[in-house]
Amino acid sequence: MVQLARLQAGAGDRGAALQTLRRARGLAPNSEDVLSAFAQVSLAAGAVTPAAVVLQNLTRMCPSVPQYHYLLRRGA
Repeated sequence: MVQLARLQAGAGDRGAALQTLRRARGLAPNSEDVLSAFAQVSLAAGAVTPAAVVLQNLTRMCPSVPQYHYLLRRGA
């Protein structure tokens, strides 16, 4: 599902990508890959609040990944 969402986002269909990632979060709510993709697509779509919530979770889950801290500061 993450790969499908990346293809959808790459084709410019961010709404479909977010919908796919919401379904993926339902199946794997603690997956780093799913959460990361959701945050990135949300930021690209201008949905800052959902992205910030997910990025806060990612920075707690994976404190050694600087990209999540950067995106959280950049988007929020």
